[in-house]
Amino acid sequence: MAVIGGGITGVTTAYTLAQRDFRVTLFEKNRYAAMETSFANGGQLPASNAEVWNHSSTILKGLKWMLKSDGPLLVNPKPSWHKLSWFVEFISNIPHYERNTIESARLAIAAREHLFAWAQAEGVDFDLKKKGIRPLIAWLNECFPGINTRQVVPWAGLRPLMPNMMPRVGPGKAANVFYNTGHGHLGWTLSAVTADMVGRLVKRALGGNAA
Repeated sequence: MAVIGGGITGVTTAYTLAQRDFRVTLFEKNRYAAMETSFANGGQLPASNAEVWNHSSTILKGLKWMLKSDGPLLVNPKPSWHKLSWFVEFISNIPHYERNTIESARLAIAAREHLFAWAQAEGVDFDLKKKGIRPLIAWLNECFPGINTRQVVPWAGLRPLMPNMMPRVGPGKAANVFYNTGHGHLGWTLSAVTADMVGRLVKRALGGNAA
């Protein structure tokens, strides 16, 4: 069994497959895991942040941001059919904002249960001790004076995102190919449960063949 991609989604998918007695090989083109989409992420797990972006207010904010060179949203102005069709589908999902947000939050809650259960089983501690918080608070209170920016490394989090803001989880067109992608900014938040979903689909499709 091969899993392509060593970010948080690929690692959790490989983990759930191994739990189901599959022999798994994880392929990553970079030297280490989590060097692209999962690199320098917020590591957020809150279900309260699982709201989808398909809302009219998002369209208005996006238009304002795109007019600013330092805005949080940048779009390549060069038109393409793929880009236009993506935006059309994004807008067409605005009526499904409430339904998709509820489903996204449901997945996020389920993902927390999976992730914390895995952490307990593997002896991993996600808590941040008070000793590590105090320096951060002091750092913020000092309003960043004298920060040395000579060694700043530019980086962009290029996260695959579906127009309806929901992850793409399920079988592909090719035989024995399954997708677990499109989490956008909710990779850490949702990957545990979508990995479990893929694990169940693969187990059902391949049965006892764990080779």
